[in-house]
Amino acid sequence: MKNTPFLFALLILASCGNGKVDTSKLQEEMKAREIRVIPEATIVEKALSLGDSLVKVLNATEAMAKAGEAVKTWEVAEVSFSATAYALNGSYQLTEKLAGVLAAYQYNAENNLSADPNTQDLPGDIIAYNAPILLEGQLVGMWSLKLPRKYVILSIQN
Repeated sequence: MKNTPFLFALLILASCGNGKVDTSKLQEEMKAREIRVIPEATIVEKALSLGDSLVKVLNATEAMAKAGEAVKTWEVAEVSFSATAYALNGSYQLTEKLAGVLAAYQYNAENNLSADPNTQDLPGDIIAYNAPILLEGQLVGMWSLKLPRKYVILSIQN
């Protein structure tokens, strides 16, 4: 019984065979799985960047015709999220935060102010990316993408 750990170690060494182990790939994998602390500002910046790139592929005219409905859905790495367009003059059942953002865009449109994209933290580890919808230079609505926080964090490179 005293030799059990020694025999176990010998058995493991014998099972390794003569094959070489690629330690560089192993180190890369270990680094990818390493726990990192990511500042909230970096997460918000990445969510804004992702949102900006996603709304560029959307057609504002078609989206406004289907305001209040999901206009596009993405499936990325087993994660699904969609984009919804909201008309400024429409009536929707939104969370308090999103209703506030839509009201801010309405105010900006009424007062000829510019509107910028923004993010909001929603329950369920969701980051809402919101951006103005412009048609012929006029603010007419709001894009809203609900990005899973995990997806945003995993898309951040070192």
